[in-house]
Amino acid sequence: MKQASFRLEAYKGQVPFILAVAGLYVSGTLSISHLLNHHLACGFGLGCARLMAIPISRAGPIPIALIGFAMYALLALSCVGFEFGGPAEK
Repeated sequence: MKQASFRLEAYKGQVPFILAVAGLYVSGTLSISHLLNHHLACGFGLGCARLMAIPISRAGPIPIALIGFAMYALLALSCVGFEFGGPAEK
């Protein structure tokens, strides 16, 4: 009887894309709440409100979460690019 083996190579392009989409969701939610001055419900306390109130949460007028959103979008787009138009195999 042959055992099924899990091969990570079959999913090597999908794992970074899934992580990038998760990062887009989190950083996008934080960015929108930061820009609209809307408080998020993070657990039972005011963790997100306190986090967004500290000066280090912004790089000048730009929220750090917005920079993270741009980086996750770049990662997701590069994963799609490599999946559909990657380097030609020889």
